[in-house]
Amino acid sequence: PSGDTLKPRISARYTGERHIEFIATPATLGPSYTVVDASLTYSSQYNWSLNLYANNALDEIYANAMRTMPPPGSFMVGPRREVGMTFNIRF
Repeated sequence: PSGDTLKPRISARYTGERHIEFIATPATLGPSYTVVDASLTYSSQYNWSLNLYANNALDEIYANAMRTMPPPGSFMVGPRREVGMTFNIRF
């Protein structure tokens, strides 16, 4: 029906090399990475919408922090791929 919309969205975030610990040494330098998110939203003229999404759609594995507790030198990774759906009603 007229008034309905279908909206695709893709976004990307690039993070360059950076130190992921307070003390900047070659061992604390994290590599660069790119994370891609995607979504598709269908909005009905009858005040509801359905959104399908994929965060970190390419399942990029990246270090976002360095653990200071044992084991030393280990990294904490960022969120892995998340796929989901939301349904909204406006009233």
